This record gives sequence, C-alpha cells and structure tokens, in this order.
Amino acid sequence: MRKSTAMGVTRVELFSDAVFAIAITLLVLDVKVPKHEGIHYAGELWGSLVQLWPSYLGFAFSFLVIGVMWINHHSVFEYIGRIDRLSMFVNLLLLMGIAFLPFSSAILAEHLANPGTRSVASAYYGVTLIYITVMYNVLWWVGRRQRKLLKLEPHLVQGERTITFRYAVSLACVICAVAFTAVNVWLSLCVYLILVLWNGFSERLWRT
Repeated sequence: MRKSTAMGVTRVELFSDAVFAIAITLLVLDVKVPKHEGIHYAGELWGSLVQLWPSYLGFAFSFLVIGVMWINHHSVFEYIGRIDRLSMFVNLLLLMGIAFLPFSSAILAEHLANPGTRSVASAYYGVTLIYITVMYNVLWWVGRRQRKLLKLEPHLVQGERTITFRYAVSLACVICAVAFTAVNVWLSLCVYLILVLWNGFSERLWRT
C-alpha cells in the first residue's frame, strides 16, 4: 500500500471518529435538568427525575447504537485498508446520518411516553437507522471493490462473507423493525436492540 493511501485512510478515520464522538456526546443534551420551580421536597425531585425515563432510555439506546456503529466503522476500514474519492464521499454521507441521529433520538425520547405519537417517533428514528444502514452497505461494497483490486489474503475471505451477510441482514431487519411500529413500538425497539447487540458481537465470528 502506498504511503499516501495509508495517510488518506488515517485522515478519514480521524475525521470520522470526531463526528462519532460529537454525535454520541450530543445525546446527553436531551436529558434535561428538572426545573426547580415547584420542587420543594426530595420526593418531588425524585418524581421529576423518574418522569425523565424516556430521555434516559433514548440516551442509553442511542449511545449503544452509535457506539456499535463506531466499532463497525473501524472494522470496515481495517479490512479494506484503502481509500479513494468515491469512498470518501460515501463515508461523508454515512457521517451525515450519524450526525443526524441525536435529533431522531430526541424525537423518540420526547414522544415515547405518549401512546398517540410514539409510533410515529419510533418510525422516524427507524428511518434514520435505515439510511445509516444503507450507507454502511454502500461503503462496504465500494470498499470491497477496492479490496478486490488487491490479492485477497485467505484468512480474510471468511471475514468478507461475514460482513457482507451481516450488513445485508441488518438492512432487512431495520426495515422490518420500522414496519413493526404500526403494530407495537416496544417490539420495534426490541428488534433494534437485538440488531445492535448482534452487530456488536458478530465481528468475533471471523477474528480467529
């Protein structure tokens, strides 16, 4: 690999890491401090803090989502090891979705306690995840095309198949989860959670 190519990958990863770090930090801004007006006793404060449960849930859930996405982003670039202008552009579109996720998370947290609007909020959150998952697939296929230009090491062949399969299944599952919002929001969120956990640990399948 040429030094200029290696340096280009490093710069893209550093920029991407900064976007991931900012996005994951912005999540906590949606957890608002209870206003002190009308709060005079410890019980009232505890009650106000408990009422923030949608914000806690939205923060924890999205923190995990972005964290696993960051892990997978690192794995993709570790595998392909190359970068060109097309890859940089696709990566930029992916980061746009990552940067937007805190807003979708805030919408979800704001309406999660409202039975009348939480299905729409969950679907909105899911559409953001669909966009991000699509861009992960595109980034992987663009990088995979670059990787094919080189001689593929035998021990990486299984890894290529695993990642290709995992990203395709992830996209199908996210789309199904958005459809589930019309039936049950909690079922949809469970699918998101299972998918995140699977994406977080399935990388071990080929690192042997």
